[in-house]
Amino acid sequence: MWRLWVLALVGPVWAEGDLGEEDAGYLERWLDDLGGLDAAAVRWRVRGAEVARERWQLYQRVEIAPVSGQAFFGLAERDPGESGWSDFRTFYYAVQRRQSEWVVGDLRPGTGAGLVFGRSRRGSIAPRMSAGDSRRLGYRSSGENHALRGAAWRYEGRAWSGMLLGGWTRRDGRLDEQGQVRSLPESGYHVTATEIAGRDLLGIRAGGGRLHWRGEHWQWGTTLLALDFSHRIDLRRNGRTPWGFVGDEQRMGAVDVRVDWERGRAALAVAGDGVGHWGMVGELRGRYGGLRLRTLGRYYAPGFHSFFGAAPGTSAMQNEQGGVAEVSGRGWRGYLDVYRRPARSYFIPVPATYATWGGELRRRLGGLWAMRGQWQRRLRPRWADERLVQERSHKWRLDLERGAWRWRGELVRWHRAARAEWGLLGSVRFKTRWLTLHVSRFRTDSWWTRIYEYEVDLPGAVSIRPLYGTGWRGYALVEIAYRGWRLSSRYRIQRDQRLRHYGGVQIDWSRGRIDKR
Repeated sequence: MWRLWVLALVGPVWAEGDLGEEDAGYLERWLDDLGGLDAAAVRWRVRGAEVARERWQLYQRVEIAPVSGQAFFGLAERDPGESGWSDFRTFYYAVQRRQSEWVVGDLRPGTGAGLVFGRSRRGSIAPRMSAGDSRRLGYRSSGENHALRGAAWRYEGRAWSGMLLGGWTRRDGRLDEQGQVRSLPESGYHVTATEIAGRDLLGIRAGGGRLHWRGEHWQWGTTLLALDFSHRIDLRRNGRTPWGFVGDEQRMGAVDVRVDWERGRAALAVAGDGVGHWGMVGELRGRYGGLRLRTLGRYYAPGFHSFFGAAPGTSAMQNEQGGVAEVSGRGWRGYLDVYRRPARSYFIPVPATYATWGGELRRRLGGLWAMRGQWQRRLRPRWADERLVQERSHKWRLDLERGAWRWRGELVRWHRAARAEWGLLGSVRFKTRWLTLHVSRFRTDSWWTRIYEYEVDLPGAVSIRPLYGTGWRGYALVEIAYRGWRLSSRYRIQRDQRLRHYGGVQIDWSRGRIDKR
């Protein structure tokens, strides 16, 4: 049940930003890995767009939280088009003592700002910095290229805490003609011949640790990680990313410090790989009267690469320097996010600057209506005719809610070269505890003016669909619960260039909840 409410909370929040379809997969993995375990629970899900069995996504998980610790005995998942009953599995078992914890199985720590170890991407527009070390070590997400399989020990005292871990993992890769790994795809799809050949291609042996001290108003920590690879890695991609990681091993270290006071906090983290590549992120927050102010700076040198990191940034913490300024009050928010690629990127062969700014206003109207208005502008560089040009976009969005009803309108204008393109969407949604109905009408000039709209999906699943062209779509979600059982069924239909169908069924059973975070 907790996953349903978390989804209802975070879905609209994330959908407010400039999210793409890939963010749906990230949010779904984040929900998988969130929250405490039930005393016992089972989930089974099937969803997809075609009748044939191989076109459906299959998902099963079993979780148990015994008195002595935690046991997550299995998440098995198969994406559409993959063969077999499951393509990916994850598990862990944890034994907890008064001041220590042992975890065996799949691990993903989160330390400091996430420069070396991080549990979530913290990307999108105006990203935020982690507040501190994650309390979780075990991993139970469907993200196939993110975890380490091994063992970890953690001690936590009144002021000092520490962690030691070791293990191995295998990640998807692609080989070049010299037998080096030239790319590390993270999608987890194994459908095409190339994807199947690259499955679990790169082996990684890892060992590391963390030491952390926490006082009344300030704290500091240091993190170390050593990696050895089964293949030599060369991510320079035929000269398109000349700063890409190269090597058959990596040694990383990071230091972080945080200071708290009554009306705010400041934090800074710095990491290096021992061969001259640095990454750092810092954040300052404060409250002044009714205002909340936040600034964040980030710098990831060309060549800095963190295999298990997840810190604020827009593209895997690589080749980026920039900052965020945000001010908010009661019912409103304004932000500016500017960053620069100091070296060439894959599609743009010169340094380039990106900028996004916008605002949000929330109001209650007459006690029965809730209104949320949003505006956003973006500047994006593009390489055309051997020169750098700036493309500009505007977005306006208005949401009105009353009871179970929500009306939404969104308008997009994109300036490409010498012409402007438009996108328009209108939708209405009716949502209760057990029933959701949603209808949208959209019209866009091209893929560039596509509009992403958040859909209410099966519990624990996330759907953010790109709508483009001219058409409509609608879906219905029905849920029935009885004595620990929950049956959820969803059907979506979309008509644009052709008629599309998408459906899913999910069964959940749980008995009690023991939150041991």
